[in-house]
Amino acid sequence: MNARTALFATSVVTAALLTQSEAASVSHPLPLHDGFYLEADVPCGEANTADLVQIMGGRFEAGRELCTIKSVSRHGNSFTATDECQNTITGGKRSGKLTMIIPDSDTIVFGTAAQQTRYRYCPIPSLPSSFKNADEMVPDTPPFEERR
Repeated sequence: MNARTALFATSVVTAALLTQSEAASVSHPLPLHDGFYLEADVPCGEANTADLVQIMGGRFEAGRELCTIKSVSRHGNSFTATDECQNTITGGKRSGKLTMIIPDSDTIVFGTAAQQTRYRYCPIPSLPSSFKNADEMVPDTPPFEERR
């Protein structure tokens, strides 16, 4: 292989690695595990969908909403995320901001100092059997799907 071919191959590999790195930072904008987060005062084995938030990289599902995180600002362990959400039943859409504290990769605290709700990560084996289906890691509906 000559020097010109080697240089070209190196630049292609570097570009591919940079693209993968950029995609990874977009797909995981928050320092959290993918999976289920349950209100802290509810045992993992007693989870129900009303108490859960499911994190899927740059998306999350909470209640009847599937949301995509569009941007994140960070100050220490405090985060503000701009999101776009779609109701999985009605298809209604909204945009908003979430304020949260993420002290570690297993904990999210939503809200402000006046009113906070703490969630903790629950691995799938610790959840009720209804959550142990692999399909539970697939969101109910793609974000911003057009309803017919």
